[in-house]
Amino acid sequence: MVDRRDFLKLGLAAATAAPSVSEAETPAPATVTPNADADFDYVVVGGGHNALACAAYLGKAGYTCVVLEAKATPGGNTSTEQLTVPGFWHEACANTPGGLFRNNVRKELELDKFGVRFANDPAELSSLLYFADGTPLKVWKTFDRTISELSKFSAKDAARLAVLYKGMGPFLQAVGRFNGAPIGYAPTVEDSLMKLPDGPVWVRRMHQTMADTLMQEFESEKFRSFLTYYSTINRQLPYREHTGLDSLDMYHGRQEAGWVLVIGGTGALVAGLVRAVEANQGKVLTNKFVTGLILEGGKCTGVKTAGGETFRARYGVVSSMHTNQIIKMAPEALGPVYVESAKMLKPLFAEMLFCVHYALNEAPRWKVGDERITCPAVQFIGTLEDRVRQGNASLEGRLYDGPSFLQVFNPTVVDPSRAPPGKHVMKFEVLAPYALQEGAAHWDEIKRGYADRLMAVVRPYADNLDDKNIIARRIMTPLDIEGRNINNVGGSCHGAAENYAQSGAMRPVPGWAKHRTPIPGLYQTGALTHPGGSVRGEPGRNAAWIVLEDQGKDINKIASAG
Repeated sequence: MVDRRDFLKLGLAAATAAPSVSEAETPAPATVTPNADADFDYVVVGGGHNALACAAYLGKAGYTCVVLEAKATPGGNTSTEQLTVPGFWHEACANTPGGLFRNNVRKELELDKFGVRFANDPAELSSLLYFADGTPLKVWKTFDRTISELSKFSAKDAARLAVLYKGMGPFLQAVGRFNGAPIGYAPTVEDSLMKLPDGPVWVRRMHQTMADTLMQEFESEKFRSFLTYYSTINRQLPYREHTGLDSLDMYHGRQEAGWVLVIGGTGALVAGLVRAVEANQGKVLTNKFVTGLILEGGKCTGVKTAGGETFRARYGVVSSMHTNQIIKMAPEALGPVYVESAKMLKPLFAEMLFCVHYALNEAPRWKVGDERITCPAVQFIGTLEDRVRQGNASLEGRLYDGPSFLQVFNPTVVDPSRAPPGKHVMKFEVLAPYALQEGAAHWDEIKRGYADRLMAVVRPYADNLDDKNIIARRIMTPLDIEGRNINNVGGSCHGAAENYAQSGAMRPVPGWAKHRTPIPGLYQTGALTHPGGSVRGEPGRNAAWIVLEDQGKDINKIASAG
């Protein structure tokens, strides 16, 4: 079994060279000629949730798929693992499938039928925030109740947030349409907004910096701090252009859906997707690390694995591999322009994740005045200025000494299935640089001390997070996160930064954002394709859309057929 940094040591075999094709994105072929001696209609490389969703859609359309997962269990970054001690199940990367909970993928693939269950937390409390001065803020599932809490800091800002929140409907609908279709198949967000009377105002907000939006719209430091926190969820720096609505967008999503959890963790979501694939004669095979592409007659007709096996496809290969791997397998066939552009794709090294996983005897009891409460998500936040300083420190390879926007997750308060009876799991998550000034390997020397430092921040806010409560802990630095999945280049669970130059029509390669590649029969899906990372399934659906279009079929008709 291949795991951790050993993944990165494996050589990638180069596939047979084929004539270069045009670097301009080719139109859909009139017909797809089947390949002889094929084992399956499509070979899908990678067993993450997007690849599985793509295979499930293809199976629903009547095509047989084999999904090849490199590790011993499918899931990729949506796996749930016993990271500390047996019986305690932790999310290694993903925390909440909020995107998939709200979009069409869940319903179209009938995931409920395949055993996927979302936790129904009866409590009205969604999350709990502590400002840098120790002031607590309860975020409720009801927007008006949250606004009532926020109005204690500024009635004027609370009224302004209510106006913006309720006015975001057209923007969010535009984003939903854009994300829910391949590039070019839905209007851009800008095009949708510019048809509205106040569209230019929203377009301006969208393309300016997040700091500009927060400074323009709100006067209270606590309001700015509150919304700045939500920018850390998708790892956007507040002074980066084109991020002006990111914090409001993320807050809206969390306010509407809360911290949605799958019972059993995101690994249970993966298990449901596997069952959806198998329900249509598909297969999911593990310990199949793909090292090469089979190119014949100018087409991709299959793959080779590290174990010497070959898997041939009747119609094509759908890959969720990082472009770093693909360009090493077939550089000549992909062409020099595609290869050079793919090499320019990069993670945001300054904003990776540092995580600490805990097995606990009991759930943390958080202090809110005289109350002691449990909560699935707790955040420790600084100011907008802290966020800027934190970003600058990370860019310089330093750990920020001030408030670092630390997130604490305790999913077992709503999903006790993840731990033995009465026990709990907890996770710390904070943004940190991949490469320290002393070098990336320095993480191994300082990670325990940094984990202790984070616990020292949290302990005063709970009355039972002493050593007696902690059964075990597991620390994961950005290097560890990179090592657990070959797609986590630079420690990024999303494969690459989702800035303006690497999103939409430029993800993963400009001119090749519609899930096709310069090699006929080779398609791409996964977090490195539109609309990007997070547990949403849309990259899988969008890839299936294009694959089926090449077969002359309409995914929307297939999805609605039931």
